[in-house]
Amino acid sequence: QREPLIASPLPDYPWQMVGSDLFELRGITYLLLVDYFSRYPEVVKLTSTTSEAVITALKSIFSRHGIPEVVRSDNGPQYSSHEFEQFTKVYNFQHLTSSPRFPQSNGLAERAVKTIKRLFKRSSDWNMALLIYRTTPLPWCNLSPAELLMGRCLRTQLPQIDTVLQPQWSYLPQFRESHKTFKERQKYFYDSRHRVREIPAIPDERDVWVTTGPTIVQGRVVSRSDAPRSYLVETPSGSVRRNRYHLGVVPDKEHPYKGDQEEPPLRKIMTRTQTGTIIKPPSRYSDNVD
Repeated sequence: QREPLIASPLPDYPWQMVGSDLFELRGITYLLLVDYFSRYPEVVKLTSTTSEAVITALKSIFSRHGIPEVVRSDNGPQYSSHEFEQFTKVYNFQHLTSSPRFPQSNGLAERAVKTIKRLFKRSSDWNMALLIYRTTPLPWCNLSPAELLMGRCLRTQLPQIDTVLQPQWSYLPQFRESHKTFKERQKYFYDSRHRVREIPAIPDERDVWVTTGPTIVQGRVVSRSDAPRSYLVETPSGSVRRNRYHLGVVPDKEHPYKGDQEEPPLRKIMTRTQTGTIIKPPSRYSDNVD
């Protein structure tokens, strides 16, 4: 006689409670973790079935999604060991195990194992199979596991509009404004510290000195690259791409190179410091020498 089903409650937020299980396919052992809120699966290939290998894989997953409050699993030796008990104390999460010989207690993980096995058997690209599963809407809510976990759709091979790839966060406009301000301050201090100036562009078919590792060779500019301040240069050893910073123009006596703009005038020699102190040259540089 079966008793009524006890449904698992929906957690308050994603990755609060996860189910874990090990499965084997084609001689390879995998660790599966599935989120009870979003049904988002994480699969890791294991080289060993020891508790240490399982703990290492769990640490890697937790570093991406955070430490859940509850981890549910069966009573396998990997989860019932002393090492795993210490792991739960250090990472501060609750470990719940299913009833012995009753896998339905860990039903979500068991069901996810069947789904992942079926995907892997039918696909030659397992990573693409996982991506498609994570972006497929769940039939009972029309939302994909990726949307429920990350708040946005993931880009796949199928055509998608840009709006579905953008997260719908209330603080997103404030983040964009803060990021713009941060980049402007970063540019200001960098330009001030390095006393930067615009370097004239180099026309095509111009001879230049090219930095190639520890040596400098002479080459000729073929054309500008699509990347900013980047040039394609033909050298004796072949064609290379270099930034304008690594190119020096070979002087031409008959036609001095001016570039897109004239060279800026020389900086005026400072006679006072920033605090107002007069800068006096050494006496040996004075014109009034006996």
